[in-house]
Amino acid sequence: MARSGSRWLAYPCVTINPIDERLLTKWTCKEVSMYRTNLHMYIGMYLGVCINTTKTIAGSYDMANTTSNLVAELTQYFNTRHLYPSAAWLQSFVSTIRPNTPLPALKQTALFRLLAADITNTLTPTTSSSVFPRNILDADIELRQLTGPIVCQVLHLEDIGLSRWAQVEAIEAQERGEATRGREVIRVIENETDGSTITPVLQSKGPFKLLLQDAKGAQVYALELNGIHGISSNMSMGAKLLLRNVQVRRAVVMLEAPHVQSLGGKLDSLDNAWKQARKNRLTNAAKSYAGSAS
Repeated sequence: MARSGSRWLAYPCVTINPIDERLLTKWTCKEVSMYRTNLHMYIGMYLGVCINTTKTIAGSYDMANTTSNLVAELTQYFNTRHLYPSAAWLQSFVSTIRPNTPLPALKQTALFRLLAADITNTLTPTTSSSVFPRNILDADIELRQLTGPIVCQVLHLEDIGLSRWAQVEAIEAQERGEATRGREVIRVIENETDGSTITPVLQSKGPFKLLLQDAKGAQVYALELNGIHGISSNMSMGAKLLLRNVQVRRAVVMLEAPHVQSLGGKLDSLDNAWKQARKNRLTNAAKSYAGSAS
């Protein structure tokens, strides 16, 4: 690129101001050579910055695109299980994962973390049928049916199939490390196995009364009518249940095996506090009942 009385020095994306030819005639060959060398170096640095910036922008786009695809994959994975985590929870989870982690492993990790979290902070109800009705505690309504599916978590469990003193004795036997092998009561030693089946001294079959909470924080009592896998005196507090087509009789949810699915999970702080206080709670309730009866 030329101009009368001056010289344009131009490169792709870069244009250097014109240099007066008369100045060049006053420079020595060495000065002109140094000028051109420095000019080429600066232009090379500039072009390098342009290329790196372009790569950074492209890399950022790829990362954002990958994150968006991963969030979409996890959303679909959860939705097929009737779990609807909030966008904030999904973004928070994706930001903590390690690069190059296989997708199946990511899905399992995400499910584990979601089930170990409080659903009032993580799930976003999509329809009114995915949570308990606002008047769920209206005892004047004799019978109604909730189609669901409703995801809820267990806040409390009470064994109404055993007396409170029997439950206290079972807890104390467990504290002593006692269990049964057949009809024999034995003391369980850690890491001791001989192939025989060892069970707790007293194993209750229920029924159980539970306190349930949905994603909006509504709480309601539920009664287990028959044996349901995952519901027992040893279940963890904060465990998640999926309810479909359950009946509600005078503000109490009726739990039957075909309509209840245990999803697992727990809330560590709630579970630890509940288990630590369980023995004292049962003892005090038994003493109070004995005092009122006498």
